[in-house]
Amino acid sequence: MRVLLVAPHSDLRFARSEVSDWDAALRMTVRQVPSPVTIVSVTRALRENEYDLVAFISHGTPDGILLDDGELLDYPTLAPAIRGRVPFVFVNTCESESIAQAIAADTGASVVCTVGPVDDRHAYAMGSALAFWLDGGMEFGEAARLAVTPGQVRGFKLVTPPLPEVQPPAWAVAAPQDGQPFRRCLRAAA
Repeated sequence: MRVLLVAPHSDLRFARSEVSDWDAALRMTVRQVPSPVTIVSVTRALRENEYDLVAFISHGTPDGILLDDGELLDYPTLAPAIRGRVPFVFVNTCESESIAQAIAADTGASVVCTVGPVDDRHAYAMGSALAFWLDGGMEFGEAARLAVTPGQVRGFKLVTPPLPEVQPPAWAVAAPQDGQPFRRCLRAAA
């Protein structure tokens, strides 16, 4: 798995430890966005290589992800860089559910996000566990399900893209006419 790690400088006590856990991966290729972590450096890194996962470790608001120098990476800026190219995103910031919902709906990526404020030690534990399970060869969805505690008011959540609408075949929607047996109606539609 190829991972782009976006970890701007922050006052988060355990952020550097989480970054180290991602970097220690043996079976994943992890690349960090170089400092300063800005909108330009993140979008350039996304265009330069292909990634299976983009992991953000930072502060956040419902409007976006905080980067260096107070920049806010919002959904309209991030979406074009990952749409159709990055299948998985991990947003380890506070209050990232709204941006995760938009990313999943518009880009087709599955996203692990926070639901409300999360303290730094729980964010570290979740991010470190996700890195560990993914490095062990587990699929993203399964690793996320193990790391996410369902039903928590505050915590993490897996947001998956909506399933595309599928039109049923004509034979499945055929209805018998008055007096016509149902089986004959199915054969006629096929």
